[in-house]
Amino acid sequence: MSGSSVPYFADLEQIIVKIRAHNPKTTVLLSTLINNWAENIVINKRMPEVAQKLSTTDSRIVLVDNATGFVYPDDAVDGCHPNPQGEEKMAVKWFEGSQGRAAQAHPVERKDDAKKSEVMWWCSN
Repeated sequence: MSGSSVPYFADLEQIIVKIRAHNPKTTVLLSTLINNWAENIVINKRMPEVAQKLSTTDSRIVLVDNATGFVYPDDAVDGCHPNPQGEEKMAVKWFEGSQGRAAQAHPVERKDDAKKSEVMWWCSN
C-alpha cells in the first residue's frame, strides 16, 4: 500500500456495505494492521475513527487492536506475517473481540443481541 490511505478506507467501507446488504444486522470485527510499515501506522491511527463512523445501532463495528503488543521481529516469521507466537497473540485478541471485550471496541448498544449474526472479516495485504 503506497500513497494515501483514503482508497484503503473507501474500499473497506464498500466491503462493509456489501456485508450489510446480505445481513443488515451483522457485527463486523475489524483489525488494525500488524506490520509496522509507515502506511499501516497511518491507517492504524485512523482505525478507531473509521470504526466509529461505520458502526450503527443495528450493525456495529468492533475494532480489534492486533497491532498493539505485536513485537517485531519476535512475533513475525518474515517481517510481515505472524509466526506461531504472533498467531497466538492475535487469536486471543480476535477471541476477545468476538466476545465484545476488544480494547478498542466501539460501544454501540444493541437491543436484539439474540437475533444478530456475527461475521469475522480479515483484511490483510
